Amino acid sequence: MEEQAKDVVVCVLTDQTEAYQNNIDKFGFSTRYVSDVDELLDILGREAACNGLILDSTTVMRTGQGRRDLLFSYAANIPFLRSYLDKTGKFVHFSEEIEVFKKHLTKHKPLHVRQHARASVRLNAEMSKRADPAMANCVKANILDISSGGCYVYTMDVDAFREHVNLRILELGNRRPILCKVRWRRAWGLPHSLPGFGLMFVDIDEEQRREIEDGFVAKFVE
Repeated sequence: MEEQAKDVVVCVLTDQTEAYQNNIDKFGFSTRYVSDVDELLDILGREAACNGLILDSTTVMRTGQGRRDLLFSYAANIPFLRSYLDKTGKFVHFSEEIEVFKKHLTKHKPLHVRQHARASVRLNAEMSKRADPAMANCVKANILDISSGGCYVYTMDVDAFREHVNLRILELGNRRPILCKVRWRRAWGLPHSLPGFGLMFVDIDEEQRREIEDGFVAKFVE
């Protein structure tokens, strides 16, 4: 297990880096220390190497509710531990046994090294802003290619959305809105290009991911 642990990367969110280093570095996995939630969201949104997260509760609670909710949407698909420093400021306590956490880490493959086969599709979709998870105000769109990790959405409403969107794929049996990160956008009017977004799935049910893989991607690859 020690040899396997050295091959994984854990992002540690804390503004008490030295104290955490003294407690965590002995566990054998590589660590990347991040001092605020926005920086961590940027790392996760770029699909950087990250097998797991350790989240200092005090640092998390200093962040606004909206950013906290977004962080835990990302964390829903990554092994993570909650943690806190004791009153002396020297010792870190965790929400789970470290050995259990390490087992989860070695099973989780970071997004950036996953090989996502993509399928050309013609799917109907609805999009809303992140602040509208009930999707009361939707924009109609079409998905032109898709993988288990994300999709390309064709829409003329490129300027209506910022860094995150809710996406409902109408052809899926499970139509729960999928929270997505906007990886790139293309405006209308570029030569030989269609306007739209490249989206990364952030908070997606495993049932939805399997349906995308089995119902669209596998058929295309075959």
